Amino acid sequence: MSKSIHGHDVMALMQAQAKPLTAAELKQLMQDTFGIDVTYHTCSKEGMSADELITFLRSKKKFIESDAGWQVDSRRICNH
Repeated sequence: MSKSIHGHDVMALMQAQAKPLTAAELKQLMQDTFGIDVTYHTCSKEGMSADELITFLRSKKKFIESDAGWQVDSRRICNH
């Protein structure tokens, strides 16, 4: 059974970075931190790959996007 990482953990990891991240940098950081054989979940969705979680978080407007990459929009993080 694979380990499941919450999207909040990914957003916290992003917030800890000193710069915006590209999609490739974020995915590599997720793999380096959490491993390759993990799945991701949120409060409303389970069993996602890294790519699916990134797409999901973008669709929920959890990121601020710029030419330099993405940063977490801290106003859009639920606190539970």
